[in-house]
Amino acid sequence: MFVLTVDQVGSRRESDAVPSLDEVDGANRALVGFDRTAGDEAQAVFDDAAAALTCALGLAIMGTWHCGIGQGQIDLPLPDTAREGRGSAFVNARSAVEAAKKSGSHHLGFVSDDPLGAGIQAALRVVVALRSKQRLTTREAYDLALEGGTQAHIAERLGISQQAVSDRLASGMYRELEDLKAGALHWAEALDRATLPGEARS
Repeated sequence: MFVLTVDQVGSRRESDAVPSLDEVDGANRALVGFDRTAGDEAQAVFDDAAAALTCALGLAIMGTWHCGIGQGQIDLPLPDTAREGRGSAFVNARSAVEAAKKSGSHHLGFVSDDPLGAGIQAALRVVVALRSKQRLTTREAYDLALEGGTQAHIAERLGISQQAVSDRLASGMYRELEDLKAGALHWAEALDRATLPGEARS
């Protein structure tokens, strides 16, 4: 399973954004939804790697959250709230969010008991780094493509030509970054399939 621990960047200067976490793409697929743990930090539990990665990437790309994904065991039965949870996934999520805080502009960490987690983290950080630097016009086209829009549909939505859409997606490295994400997701799912069930809690 996956635990996502997030900590708001610059929380002393900005308004509390924890209540808005449930609106982030992927958050509605959490097994245990976001729950404030302390201050401007929150946690959620996922059994779906795609949802966990989608949610973490979306928050990290915003640049307003440090995001740590911990992959591993979660003690059963599942807790009613994330802050009551125990297991290696929670420990790894704590390590991951601390790594994210030390990573400069990447804002994302991924930690697993398996060494393969370091490779997944590296891939996800490349995605965050490049997407964070995209121009607004490029990001608009990219996000619409992620929603499944065709180039014709995106062109109509943005009031530009299909060639302009193609140029924006190319400059934003859409295919390359989505391939990188797909690879990271594949290995995250493989790690999770290989993880034994968590211990039962008394």
